[in-house]
Amino acid sequence: MAQIKLNATYGLTGALPAVSAANLTSIPAANLTGALPAISGASLTGVGGGITHAEMFRLNSTATGEHDPLTDWGTTNGTHSQGRIGSGMSVSSGVFTFPATGIWRIEFNAYFYRGVADSQCRILIKNNSGTEITKSIQSISDANYYAHQYTSCMLDVTDVATDANKIKFEWEDVGATDGGTSAKLQGTSSYTATHVVFTRLGDT
Repeated sequence: MAQIKLNATYGLTGALPAVSAANLTSIPAANLTGALPAISGASLTGVGGGITHAEMFRLNSTATGEHDPLTDWGTTNGTHSQGRIGSGMSVSSGVFTFPATGIWRIEFNAYFYRGVADSQCRILIKNNSGTEITKSIQSISDANYYAHQYTSCMLDVTDVATDANKIKFEWEDVGATDGGTSAKLQGTSSYTATHVVFTRLGDT
């Protein structure tokens, strides 16, 4: 009787297909056991927390002449369907305190009017120690002129209680005509004109 070699490849040609999910079909449910792990934040790695705080404040009344600091601020949160993210900023006598440490972007958008041709208007972001962090200068050449100014910075807030990590906004009217009273920084509680925005971008 002839012996059959078990390692012979009688009638078998080609290669076995690669094992992948696409080749697995009609698996009986009874053969699937165990449960998938619950998905939670603790299971995710390498994913940032995103923006956790953001808020806008607007100047509630028009400011004439120089102000250091500007004081009549009001949050837009809750007005005209506007909102904020996270806990809000606190402000007292024009000085803003952050609700949490982190890297914060601070934006100052100023809208003003000058009735006479004059020289310059300036907006500044300062800390409560008096340090000028950023400044924008707008030259005025025509009477009855409206203008817009913008300046911003990114502050590393390491301690919310220190004056170096508290923020205020200054308005300077530098003009030869009509003293320091010809420029009017526009503010109202009816809509947003001059305003500031605080956004926490990430951890310190």
